[in-house]
Amino acid sequence: MEFIQQLREGSALHLLLVERLHRAEAGGTARLGFGVLAHFSLVEIDRACAGRPSASASRTAAGPIAASAAAGGLALFAALPAWAQEAAAAAPVVDKGDTAWMMTSTVLVLAMILPGLALFYGGLTRSKNMLSTMTQIGAVACLAMIVWVCYGYGLAFGPEGNAFISWGKFFLAGVTPDSLADTFSDGFKLPEYVLICFQMTFAAITLALVLGA
Repeated sequence: MEFIQQLREGSALHLLLVERLHRAEAGGTARLGFGVLAHFSLVEIDRACAGRPSASASRTAAGPIAASAAAGGLALFAALPAWAQEAAAAAPVVDKGDTAWMMTSTVLVLAMILPGLALFYGGLTRSKNMLSTMTQIGAVACLAMIVWVCYGYGLAFGPEGNAFISWGKFFLAGVTPDSLADTFSDGFKLPEYVLICFQMTFAAITLALVLGA
């Protein structure tokens, strides 16, 4: 509808410019400039009415389209950082430094049990009781580790439960090498087996401390 309206307006202007062109040509050389201007305007309207947009009309029509395309492109590029942040937030990251430190801490706590507490408590007893004390500490530590793997981890970190106790993952059911565990940092995960071993050493050293008491 807008194009048809432009054609109608162009037809009326066409007649007006034809009339003025004749007047300019009749006026002689003094009005030659106006005649030439009217002639070029007439050519422009003829092109528009024939369905062939002129160069200026093409630039005029292409202006809003180019501006819209540029605005859309800028909006797209402006939205790219937000999309990248959403993708980064959606994909959990396993930090190698966190994993390495958790494994190192597991080994350190295990060394506190054997030989740490075993030698310490054995040195507090008589020489004839030292071997018995070290054996007891090693035995209760192994027992605590077995209990932790069977149902201790499920009672502490199970996926189901209430405000007082959890359950699930008994005998490490559903735990795979690809399983991840949450950390205190948003977006960062740990391999679940690393978390299981780390917490297992604290369960084992608890029994060893009770035995030494």
